Amino acid sequence: MFTLTGFADEISHDLSVQLEELKKLGIRHLELRGIWGQNVLELTDGDVAKVSRLLSESGCAVSSIASPIGKYPIREPFAPQQQAMNRAIELANRLGASYIRVFSYYVPQGEDPAQYRDEVIGRMEQLARQAEQGGVTLVLENDRGGLYGDNDDRVLDIVRTVGSPALQLAFDPGTRSRERGPGQSGVRQTGALYRLCPYERCRYGQRNVRGSRQRRRANR
Repeated sequence: MFTLTGFADEISHDLSVQLEELKKLGIRHLELRGIWGQNVLELTDGDVAKVSRLLSESGCAVSSIASPIGKYPIREPFAPQQQAMNRAIELANRLGASYIRVFSYYVPQGEDPAQYRDEVIGRMEQLARQAEQGGVTLVLENDRGGLYGDNDDRVLDIVRTVGSPALQLAFDPGTRSRERGPGQSGVRQTGALYRLCPYERCRYGQRNVRGSRQRRRANR
C-alpha cells in the first residue's frame, strides 16, 4: 500500500497555497520541507501550532519531515546534526509524521569517498539510534553534488551496515550521480530498483504544477 505525497514548497512558500493545490490534485499528504521562507527545522513552536491548525482545516497530513540533515560537510562537528535530529523527531511527533528524510554527508571535493566510510557509518548509526528512541524512521535519499551516498553501492552499504529498522531508503530514480564511466550513471535505475527495493520506503517522481516542478513521493 502506497501513500502519494509531495514536496509542495515548489508550488509556493505559503503553506495555505501548498495545501490548496495539493487538494486540487487529490493529494492529501505532503513532505514538509519549506514554508514561509524557512526550512522546516527553523520553524518556531508558534509556527508549528499554525501548521497543525492549517493541516487540520485542510484535511491534509504530513508524511515526512524533509530535513536537510546530512547535507553537511563530513569534517564538520557532528553535535549540531544530533541537535537537528532531536528537533526533527520532535516535529515529526508533533505533526504525526512517520518519516524523516536524511542525507549521507558531503565528502571533500577531489578526495576518495572510501576514506570517509567509517565516519559516515558512525554518524548514520547514531542518527538511527536517535530515531529508534523517538519512534520514527529515517529515509536516506540518494543524491548527487558530492554526497557520500551518491550511488546505489554506497547507499546500500550504509543501510546494510547500520542494520537498523529505523534507517531505510528514499530512492530518487531521477538522480544522476558521479559518472563511473562513459554512459554510466552512479545510480542506474533498472538494476538499482531490484537492489534497493528491500530497503525502500519511498520513491520520488516529478510533475509540473502551476509552472513549477512538484516533486512527488510514494510512501510504503
